[in-house]
Amino acid sequence: MTFTTLLSLAVAMALFGASPGPGIFAVVSRALSTGFGSAMLLTVGLVAGDLLWLTLAASGLGMVAEMMGDFFIVLKIGGGLYLAWMGVKAWRAPAVGLSDDEVSALQRPSALGTLASGLAVTLSNPKAILFYMAILPTLLDLDTITPTGLVLAGAVVAVVLTLVCAAYAFLASRARRVLQSPQAMRRLNRASGALLVGVGAWVASR
Repeated sequence: MTFTTLLSLAVAMALFGASPGPGIFAVVSRALSTGFGSAMLLTVGLVAGDLLWLTLAASGLGMVAEMMGDFFIVLKIGGGLYLAWMGVKAWRAPAVGLSDDEVSALQRPSALGTLASGLAVTLSNPKAILFYMAILPTLLDLDTITPTGLVLAGAVVAVVLTLVCAAYAFLASRARRVLQSPQAMRRLNRASGALLVGVGAWVASR
């Protein structure tokens, strides 16, 4: 595992991570509806899903079906439904309260549900599957990768994806604070809610 290899992985991961997809849409929607901190918690779930795909790719494609099984189906459907429910709550949220401290307890989703939703988005994302099962083998020699190499690759994936999602979340949360009027907040809540419902339906139906 050379520096050049890790750099190539970082660049590829940044390009794929920053491209529009369900994960980015979910992060932006969460930042718009409940702020930066909640979006970063969702990001933890997204990154966990990527690390799982990385581990599966390094372990061999034959282990994917065995390790996922019925758990994957339950997680996928449950995560999709939870995202949709968060979208409904964002749609119905009061058109007031711009800071994270002002978000009501009813609107704020649970930490465990947020993490599971992020994990479900990544596990059902065809872009992630394409990257780890088709493109990653061109960057890393998965047949000879060592445990140390896998840890280093995982660190690169985690750091790059977190930074990419943090950038999107920060910009979205800043846009949320700029919109001060109740009418603007109502439109923003409904837009982010509709986007979350759409992502949730997409995840559950994959």
